[in-house]
Amino acid sequence: MLVRLAFYRWLFRGVGSLPMGLRWALADALWWIGYRLLSYRVRVVRENLAAAFPHFSPTERRAVERQFYRNLCDMFIETLALSRQTPERLGRCWQVDYALIDRLIDESGRSLILLVSHQFNWEAGSWILRPHIRHPQAVVYTSISDRAFEQAFLEIRQAHGQLFVSEKETIRLFRLLREEPHVVLLAADQSPFSLAAARWHRFFSRPAPFHQGIEEVARRTGSRVAFLELVRHGRGRYEARIHPWEVDWSQAQAGDLTAAYVRFIEASIARQPANYLWTHRRWKHSHRWPEFVSAEPA
Repeated sequence: MLVRLAFYRWLFRGVGSLPMGLRWALADALWWIGYRLLSYRVRVVRENLAAAFPHFSPTERRAVERQFYRNLCDMFIETLALSRQTPERLGRCWQVDYALIDRLIDESGRSLILLVSHQFNWEAGSWILRPHIRHPQAVVYTSISDRAFEQAFLEIRQAHGQLFVSEKETIRLFRLLREEPHVVLLAADQSPFSLAAARWHRFFSRPAPFHQGIEEVARRTGSRVAFLELVRHGRGRYEARIHPWEVDWSQAQAGDLTAAYVRFIEASIARQPANYLWTHRRWKHSHRWPEFVSAEPA
């Protein structure tokens, strides 16, 4: 554990110390090794792209596939390099309406939950906000099986006042939101741990389960909700577009937020297909939805 922890710290610092040109050269080398040489999860990516974009020609899907792997390698290097960055310096490469975030909280007097998907670069997107907003920030994250990597990564993630809360710490999150308005970021497009407690929706026309925990947290705390779209403008240059969900909780039905989120990320991914994490098997449980719901997913 201690040896691995020391190695990861050294790796983060080493990559972060490289000049920008060498970082991109390293990302190019990773692309060639991972995509061209090792074909890392290429079969999964091709299956996902075929399912999501059946109207694309094989040539179009292959172009998306190649660009996806370039974006993935860029994001990996950018994330490793965070240890030598500051949110202020990195923020110069991002376009974000920071004032809107504070205004949405001030108008309601409640916390603001920013729902993001696994678009590049979600890691840096959650990292740059802290110096630019007045309200405290919490990020909900999924635990990593390698505990040494998780500890080294959390040291970087929380280096500038960001608070990271494990998705297993729901009670802690409730307490934070009730004590003081927070900005909460989370990606809710991963497969939930419990399929029985999930809400099923058609994601790019195929059934997929989605977490219900965030809708419960938002409703019970009366939090404002906005969708966060991450747009890639080039290497290391991004834009975070904030789309408030203008629905009063007293008028919302159970599942409305999740349904709106699914439709939003579909549209967002369609605008930049290569900017989404296609290596995860988002539809691996699709064949099981009849076990949990009696009707077709919405």
